[in-house]
Amino acid sequence: MGDQVKSGRSIQDELFSAIENGNFESVENLWIDVVSEVPTEADFYDRFIRAMRRAKALDRAHELLLLALDELEAKEFWKTKLEVLRIAARFWPDSKPLRPHTARALKQVYKDIPQLPDMIAACKGLPLDRVFARFDEFFTMMPGEVYSHPYWGDGIVRELDVAQDRVVLEFPESEEKFHTITMEFLRKHLTHRPDGTFTARLIKTPDQLREMAEEDPSGLVKLVLEERGGRLKQSDLKALFLDRLISEPEWARWWQRARADLRVNPWIDFDGSRGAHSEIVLRKEPRTFEQELVEAYFAPDATLAQRNDAVRELLKAGREGSSISQEALAKIRDDLTNRIRTGERSAEKLWALSVLSQLAEVFPQQAESSEPELPSEEELLSGIEDYSELFELPDTSLVSKALRFLFERDGEKGREKAAELIVEAPVVFAQAVWNELHPENHAALAVRALRELFERSLDNPETYVWAVRNLVERRWKHLDDYIPLSALIFDLLDALDQWDAFVNRASDAKNERVQRAKWLIGKVRSLISAGEFAVIGEAVRDMSREEVQELQRTLQLHNVFTDSARTIAERCIRRHRRDLEEQQKQASPVLFGVSGVHYCTAKGLAQAMKELHELNTVKIPENAKEIEKARSEGDLRENAGYHGAREKHALLLQTAHLLQHAISNARVITKEEVDTSSVRFGTTVVLQNLDTGKEEQCTLLGQWESDVERGIYNYKAPFPQQLLGKTVG
Repeated sequence: MGDQVKSGRSIQDELFSAIENGNFESVENLWIDVVSEVPTEADFYDRFIRAMRRAKALDRAHELLLLALDELEAKEFWKTKLEVLRIAARFWPDSKPLRPHTARALKQVYKDIPQLPDMIAACKGLPLDRVFARFDEFFTMMPGEVYSHPYWGDGIVRELDVAQDRVVLEFPESEEKFHTITMEFLRKHLTHRPDGTFTARLIKTPDQLREMAEEDPSGLVKLVLEERGGRLKQSDLKALFLDRLISEPEWARWWQRARADLRVNPWIDFDGSRGAHSEIVLRKEPRTFEQELVEAYFAPDATLAQRNDAVRELLKAGREGSSISQEALAKIRDDLTNRIRTGERSAEKLWALSVLSQLAEVFPQQAESSEPELPSEEELLSGIEDYSELFELPDTSLVSKALRFLFERDGEKGREKAAELIVEAPVVFAQAVWNELHPENHAALAVRALRELFERSLDNPETYVWAVRNLVERRWKHLDDYIPLSALIFDLLDALDQWDAFVNRASDAKNERVQRAKWLIGKVRSLISAGEFAVIGEAVRDMSREEVQELQRTLQLHNVFTDSARTIAERCIRRHRRDLEEQQKQASPVLFGVSGVHYCTAKGLAQAMKELHELNTVKIPENAKEIEKARSEGDLRENAGYHGAREKHALLLQTAHLLQHAISNARVITKEEVDTSSVRFGTTVVLQNLDTGKEEQCTLLGQWESDVERGIYNYKAPFPQQLLGKTVG
């Protein structure tokens, strides 16, 4: 095969040599050889036509090309043939012999497109180059293509009717969702967003962009910049992302991480000193790795943690053998030395001293020949009395090292002091303290710190989530006796309830504590529901039957979980506590429906919970307002409105109480559990009147599913009770 390729290439070389020499007789003979092994690379034909044009032999090139087109068609290389015809159309737009070739190729390549006949008809009489341009235009209007309009927003093509000159687009965020326009209007007034652009992906695959926001923030911003002319204000970016990709509660934390990522992205320039008015700019050429790190380190608003990240990347590159210029290292060393000499904060000095030491270790050949005399770590630490000065340190290992020195100096009082600070400390400090506490000797101290942290979750949400994650994922098993998972679950559900109530009561949705509560709801809910509520399954193993039932009731009535999530949680509990399932079956067979147990379907239970939720959150609160309004109208003894509202209140409370009691005693029956050997819950019965011979069908379900008009009866009603246990005949 290699020899054949070589031979083919050799013939092509001879062909182009003959063209250059003007030997057209040889050109025609060589062309026959070329066509016998017809090339499938469109670039070859483009090169051939251009060479013939330079030789002023375009007419001959046209004749020879027709031979190649016939051969491509004979071998059914339709896509290659269409590519060649697209090239030929630029040179011979009015060629009549090329038109039937073009029509056949279009019909073969695009045979699966319903609009093809109308597309071909719309191109009738056009020069060939315009035919291809028109087809390209049609393809941008196909269903699934995305467009932007200055008033309607971003939309997607739902229908294209070429014959009727009609395009239907859907704009999800427009008041009028569907717009029917002409193709000409589309061309003039809307902007096409090709596949792969930010807007197209936002409309078609928003979940992928949400993943990208988490995994590659600067890559997502770059995608936006590529579509928006390479320049965008920070405030415009926020308006674009908010509620589409990033929720309001998540924005501040996401932007903090994204901003750090932008500084090290080689394609992006970003100076955040102007706040919301700061511009994000796409570079024409990427920065070098060294430039990235130096810019990130010296960014005007960079935090100590962000500078530390830049240095870590620099050290990593050095350990892997990358070369860093003396100029860059000297610039960073000078800054670190200046921080040690003139800085006011002990943590900043400690960090700078540690980084200088690491730079000297990784880049010894580029270290200063005579390092200036600087204080030691011990000298810096000896002046620290307030442990919270260490909060600023960005590295856990550095905090741990500092704490070990302080604990040696201050003894157990130092450990107590550090543990007490966990409630207000950042995660880095909290983790370092935890690393230095003995699992057994300091367990009580650790638990006391956690209890206080749990009481003040809104003051320090990130450290709270860090602690909860470690407990939920059983990383701190030595605390199981102090904070058992079975008790922690109830604490977390109670906290979720409190945060949810706080958010709903808040008058200012943008209040910082409200945003923290929303963020905590999302994080803790995710921790509990992860792995199909795996932590719930782990917790119920050690619960009594009564505790499990209480957990089931709490979950079923909890506002922060969806109906589908509650169903998954219930399934998880049953899977891990099959003993309760068996006890329930033995104590209350489906056949007769023992008093106190309410059998139902999953759909019926969901409907009941929805009704109870509406009672508790809508009807009862509205009734309370009615009572207050009636009370304000004067003498209560003769106030009919007041007494009517009070009677309604009692009725609503009784209904809610009975419904909640029924839900707490509900047992969902699945199709698999129904035994059809006799009449019982879940069975469908056909009854025959012996006198008239008339048959009637009825299904026995619960009170929440009953619908007499459809023949569905409550199995506890008097008539169905007479049927329970009966068999055919």
